[in-house]
Order: sequence, then C-alpha cells, then structure tokens
Amino acid sequence: MPKIQKGLSDAEMLKGYVEENTVHMYDGNSTLKRKAKEKAAEEVQLPQEQIERLNRFLTEIGMERMMKKLGAAAWQVSREGDKVVIQAKSV
Repeated sequence: MPKIQKGLSDAEMLKGYVEENTVHMYDGNSTLKRKAKEKAAEEVQLPQEQIERLNRFLTEIGMERMMKKLGAAAWQVSREGDKVVIQAKSV
C-alpha cells in the first residue's frame, strides 16, 4: 500500500481508487439478486411482476404482525377451489 502524501485534498488522495462491491453495498442489479429472482421465477410459474407483488404483500403482513406484537408467522398454504390461500399462523 503506497503512502499518502501530506497536504493533498480528499479528492486528490482518492484519485484512481475504485471501491469494490460488498454484500453491504449491493444494488438492485447485483448478480446474486438477479440469480435469486431467476431461480424464483423458475420455481413459481408466475410472471415476475406478480412474484414481486406477492413478496411485497407477504412482507407487509409480516411487518403488520410485528407492529401488533403477534410474533413470527408460519405460512400455511391451502387450496379452496380455484383459489390459493396463504395464511399467517402464529408459531
């Protein structure tokens, strides 16, 4: 690691430095996130936008349970005719 010269501005000290992506910095286009979405799309036969909506609804229900202090939930999936029902049950 080279020594940093004295009297340089922050911009001059960091000139040429490229920060590597880490787990804490990953964006919506990261390879890991993209691969996870592709795998989920293969397992569930729904369009990607519907998968995202379902995930958002499940997250909202989980957050509401936390706010009401109902604790963690176990998801129960059942079929009622041509409907698929997903219910949160207390653990």
